[in-house]
Amino acid sequence: MTPDLLVVGGGWAGCSAAVQAARRGLKVELWESGPVLGGRAASFQEPTAGRMDRGQHLFLGAYRECRELLERLGTASELDFKTPLQIPYLLADGRIETLKASGLPGPLDLGLGLARFAPLALGARLGLGGMLLAAPELAAAAVGGPPAFADGISVADWLERCGQGPEALAWIWEPMTLAALNARPREARLKEFLAVLGRGFLRGGESAALGRARAPLTELLEPVAGFLEAAGGRVRLRSRVQGLEFDKGLWRLEGAEGEAASAARAIVAVPAAQAARILGPQRAGRLGLAAQAERPASTILSVWIWSRAPLLPAPLLAFAPSGGVQAPFHWGFSSRESGSGLWRACLVASASGGLASGGQAPALEAARDLLERRGCFSPWLRARAVAERAATPVFTPRSARRRPQATPYPGLALAGDWTDTGLPATLEGAVCSGRLAFEALSFNDE
Repeated sequence: MTPDLLVVGGGWAGCSAAVQAARRGLKVELWESGPVLGGRAASFQEPTAGRMDRGQHLFLGAYRECRELLERLGTASELDFKTPLQIPYLLADGRIETLKASGLPGPLDLGLGLARFAPLALGARLGLGGMLLAAPELAAAAVGGPPAFADGISVADWLERCGQGPEALAWIWEPMTLAALNARPREARLKEFLAVLGRGFLRGGESAALGRARAPLTELLEPVAGFLEAAGGRVRLRSRVQGLEFDKGLWRLEGAEGEAASAARAIVAVPAAQAARILGPQRAGRLGLAAQAERPASTILSVWIWSRAPLLPAPLLAFAPSGGVQAPFHWGFSSRESGSGLWRACLVASASGGLASGGQAPALEAARDLLERRGCFSPWLRARAVAERAATPVFTPRSARRRPQATPYPGLALAGDWTDTGLPATLEGAVCSGRLAFEALSFNDE
């Protein structure tokens, strides 16, 4: 097979680019170094529980491109959304208080829900509602995009300008920033945060709904292989790319085991440091990949716990702050395994480099202490901590501008959640980058 397009990297960005091309009838050869598709959002084989994700991922109803990709692959039915938005908070005393969106259109959906959220003082609720309805930056994000100044200011600085106090920050804004950006408000750039608010929570309805995948993430992408084969292409797993060179109008890919492939066009859809290695120092320098690779990365820590009875009082909940201090874990998930009948809980901590650095024992101890303090006492059968240490890049107000997908090299484009999509480093951002990378390559003359 002589492919029309080479795609390096089988994460969500690479799969998105490959599917876009195969839809056009192009023959795509996709190379992935791992044993499965999915990249940093892939599943792994747990010795007892079988295939499971490295952490529980949430989908936002506004993830339009991500959902369209899964529709094409026939796996969108595995996503379960709850509309209108409802988030149970597990309080420090073990009670549950639920933040319920109103179901009305636009900012009124979340705004009225916050106005009725009993754990917050009346002043904080009024301040939140007024900000959602009146802040000009939010209005701009909802209809067009973040204002220009959002590129150089942190989420925390903007919230202070908007008069948001410590209570609103601890209960609403910090958990939302952690969930959306995997970074704390002081580190996170406002531009990407406003993109999430504008496309999702400010539009209300299904756009603001949270969803979970009923199947492991890798299974959502498994139909990619068949999709490419139907157009004459293929997926190559466990195929590490050593380098990519341009010669006589073709991009020539060299594999670690002596394999090779050539095509007139190529998309490199791997993290920036890997892209720099594959493309070599000269091209990496011209593309500014060093600055992209030096961007700080943030960790996501997940603690999985198996028990005979459910540990958590809800399938999805947020751990409320205590005394204005965030809990060590931010989200909790609970589900029953179909095969064993056991209950499996997952506690997730975003931007958790400190807690994750100590290994299994401190992470499990922190999880046990949090659950016991909040009245969750079911005996554990086993538990496991899983840390994705470079889960996402962090876009700070002082960091380099993100790299566009188009390059000055003929037939070469870049994809990945680190490229410039205007979105945070989420599955939606990765999928969007794959589409943009494909569109940056011209196939109109064929």
